[in-house]
Amino acid sequence: MAGKRKRSKAKEVKTTTEKRDEKVKKSCVSEGEVGRATNMSEKVTVAIVVILALIGGVILTWKGISSISTVNPLKKTSLNHSTSQGVPVGEKTNQSEWFEGKAKIWFCDRVLILKEGVKPPVEFIAKFLNPATNLEELGNATEPEVVEFSCRKDVGACKHDGKICFEHAVKTPYGIVQWGMKDCDTGESVQANCGAPQSCAVYFTGIGCPHCAKTDPYLFYKFLPTHPIVLVEYEVYRESKYNAKVMDWYVENIRGGDSKFYGIPQIYVDDKHTIVGDYPILNGMEDLYKETPGLCPVPEIKKAISSITKE
Repeated sequence: MAGKRKRSKAKEVKTTTEKRDEKVKKSCVSEGEVGRATNMSEKVTVAIVVILALIGGVILTWKGISSISTVNPLKKTSLNHSTSQGVPVGEKTNQSEWFEGKAKIWFCDRVLILKEGVKPPVEFIAKFLNPATNLEELGNATEPEVVEFSCRKDVGACKHDGKICFEHAVKTPYGIVQWGMKDCDTGESVQANCGAPQSCAVYFTGIGCPHCAKTDPYLFYKFLPTHPIVLVEYEVYRESKYNAKVMDWYVENIRGGDSKFYGIPQIYVDDKHTIVGDYPILNGMEDLYKETPGLCPVPEIKKAISSITKE
């Protein structure tokens, strides 16, 4: 009987994975359509936004700003955060599930490319994030890797061919630390001015998603180098073997199983600070940064930030 139960469980996991992959791939297809509607809502009346909601659009409340989830735009759901969006992240246990995947931790003009399933200690994260740290002391010098991101010139959002280059890199027990961001084509350094980190967010994206191709270059090349916010990136298309399970955990445990949160691109800080869609992210990151000082959904990174700001 034990063997039979094991086979049944494996089959169930496979089915769940297949469903998840379908949801994530569909999420990007519809994301931009509703995202554009959200962007236009700034120029039209509130009545039009209400009409969109009545015909089936799902509205996510974010600090009084309406953002539309697009994984399944025809699915109606309650706006009660405690029921449809899960309980606050602080009430969850085993938060280190964030490190079960293959994340990249971005800050200013630097990135930590973590090994799969590796959870770096708070002390190491603090050194990586501290602007005063000599990053060369974190490991052994190595050749910088080219970091790819979602970027498509046909959607008019990208001038960098989907690649980010770096001047320096060191290999550490937890992954590769790279800094000195520069344009791969011209070699021109990206001007960075961030100061000490103030908060962090989780970013779900996918290389090949046309709507992520609008948010990726904005976040990596423009927003992060000039804002003291840490971004934990999970790329769920090419790295689905590693990062899809993190998104599964996020949807099931943080979002109470609500499938609309399979949508990408998506920025998550907490239940009240979540942005899904390309135009909502492009138009909402400045406000999110201003309204979330000290907030961070990943406990280890939150502790690291706190230790730096207390110095």
